Amino acid sequence: MKIPTLPALLFALLAACQAAYGYNPQLEAAFDNLDIALQRHSELTDSRLQQIDSLKAAAGNNLSAPTRLQIARAYTHLDVDSAMEYLYDIVSRPAEVDSATLFTADMEFARQSAKIQQYSDAFTYLNRHAGRTLTPDERISFLITRSKILTDYYNNCHLENKRELIRHAAIDNLDSLIKVLPPDGFGLPFSRAKHYLLDGDSVMAEGELLEIIDHITPADTLYSRTHKLLADIYRNRPDKREQYLYSLALAAISDAEAGNHEAYALQQLGAELYTHNDFDRAYTYLSQASELLRRVSVQSQLNNKSAPLNILLRTMHEHDHSRQAAYLAVMILLLIATLIFIYSTVRMRRASHMQHVQAEALENQLAEKDRFVGQLLNLCAHYLDDFDEFNKLAVRKIKTGQVHDLYEMIESGKAARDRTERFARVFDAAALKIFPDLTARVNTLLQPDKQLEQPAPDTLTPELRILVFLRIGVTDSPRISKFLGLSLNTVYTYRNRLKGRARVRETFETDILHI
Repeated sequence: MKIPTLPALLFALLAACQAAYGYNPQLEAAFDNLDIALQRHSELTDSRLQQIDSLKAAAGNNLSAPTRLQIARAYTHLDVDSAMEYLYDIVSRPAEVDSATLFTADMEFARQSAKIQQYSDAFTYLNRHAGRTLTPDERISFLITRSKILTDYYNNCHLENKRELIRHAAIDNLDSLIKVLPPDGFGLPFSRAKHYLLDGDSVMAEGELLEIIDHITPADTLYSRTHKLLADIYRNRPDKREQYLYSLALAAISDAEAGNHEAYALQQLGAELYTHNDFDRAYTYLSQASELLRRVSVQSQLNNKSAPLNILLRTMHEHDHSRQAAYLAVMILLLIATLIFIYSTVRMRRASHMQHVQAEALENQLAEKDRFVGQLLNLCAHYLDDFDEFNKLAVRKIKTGQVHDLYEMIESGKAARDRTERFARVFDAAALKIFPDLTARVNTLLQPDKQLEQPAPDTLTPELRILVFLRIGVTDSPRISKFLGLSLNTVYTYRNRLKGRARVRETFETDILHI
């Protein structure tokens, strides 16, 4: 009986997972619409950025406080750092602007501070107006802003006693807000729904939110927020699993069609699909959410407990998996599943007359795979250490006001290059421990006059790194390009060039599996 190759096993595993997981037609249609919206997202974002550039160009070098405020608000849900930069020029000089402009800027700055979990700053700028006599519209804006900050603070606080104090403060604030909101708008039922949720009455909250959904469209700014609250209600209810996914999908569609970078609904959807073994969609949505959130704010990405990397790590922890870096998690999971499959095959073969010989050979293969999985886990630990060091660097620079330095470091690609180089060093060491004579093995498959040269000690060439991925069954070029920091064209070029040097071009990549 022929042993299935790793690529065949991975493909079969994915196909089996997808075949076993079905959605109702309404949810499938929502996923299709989300995919379309995500394809158009860059175009919509570019349109928003062009509008911002037009505002800057029209103002020239003489940016007044109202113009700065207009630009900052245009950056809402797009770029927290830029929004705060323009707002800070207003809020840091309160004596130089009129009270109405200062009030609006302080409210915006407080909201943006809460997004990066700087709650102390958020309350500082919010409370500058707590003792003022506010107009009716300003009072509503003040209470809405305070409600957003308190709710977010409550969701991100992990100290039970403090959470309870924040919850009561949020309820009291909503009581005041409900009294002053106009009765004919949707802000009133939305605020009542938040009040019910904080009181633990999810049934009444759901009723209020469904009433809103019946009367608004995805273009409405309240649409995404309403579906996110519905998703929070459905999250822990097994009977509402598909409604939970549906609400997250609709919220993500609304965010995408608005050209927003705050893709929290998309990342939560990806994490949930991951827990249900829908790996293709989970990988796609988490990857896109990670890319979008990278543009929102360095600090929000570092602080936010719902960042894609942390979602995946937390999800894996809840399911008793090892803590692993997000971009390696799916690969390692598939490798482990493949090992289980091979082990099952070994047990079947033990019933045949070739039991002893075949079992011994397969057990040796399992031992080799186990060692490699162990090295990959070490690689994940190094990556997490590196990520933690970058977090500390970013926080230091932000706290000392060196946001521009941090932005230039990230924009230049230096941080990414450093992590890619670190990944390469650790990856090379792991691979060479398992395949110490890798170059010699590969050369047995190449023509005599087209052999690979032995690389420097303890290192691999890009070609050999690609071959290591092929050896462990990862054949997807786009994924290999992301792991190694190479362009997709470069990966294709190396693979084709290696095939051209092979003794048997047609079976070269299959032969690599047996070295």
